[in-house]
Amino acid sequence: FFNPEDTEWDRICLRDYAQIHLEECRQMEPDISTDADTVYSNITDSRDGSSPALTRDEDSSVIWLDLETPLQPGEQMTLSLDYSFPVTDMSFGTRINYSFSDSFNKNPVYGLGNFYPILAGRIDGEWDTSPDIPSGECFYSPCSDYHAAVKVPHGWQVIGSGEEKQTGTEGDQDIWEVTT
Repeated sequence: FFNPEDTEWDRICLRDYAQIHLEECRQMEPDISTDADTVYSNITDSRDGSSPALTRDEDSSVIWLDLETPLQPGEQMTLSLDYSFPVTDMSFGTRINYSFSDSFNKNPVYGLGNFYPILAGRIDGEWDTSPDIPSGECFYSPCSDYHAAVKVPHGWQVIGSGEEKQTGTEGDQDIWEVTT
């Protein structure tokens, strides 16, 4: 992250739009466990090695990370974290539909747009925590670089918006890395 403003940032706001999808699915399928929520761990600020505290707003797509060392004007930092999102066949007609079936080949295809956390936008010096809206396009973010490691069942193909390559295996899963 780079702070282009003339004030320090003592916290950073991320948007977790995947959590909205899980909550919508849960409204239609109450049996979906709350253990299926998105999970954050190993959060590290590159500048001092600290672990920023994470909190969610009432709108669970709004994630706050309280920085131990504020990000000064003109300063940059790297934030690393582990993030888990349960990809299952939750195609219940929600607005954020992550999966569909290829009717010709009968192979499942998972489209994971908006599944990973993104930096919230800044408007007039404030983090944009605008609520999700039921129609139109509410998902946006400044551009960023990212590296994702994805574990999938053996034989699955991973396609990303950057460079993707299979880097190993773990048990009955293949590990793919996607970088932009």
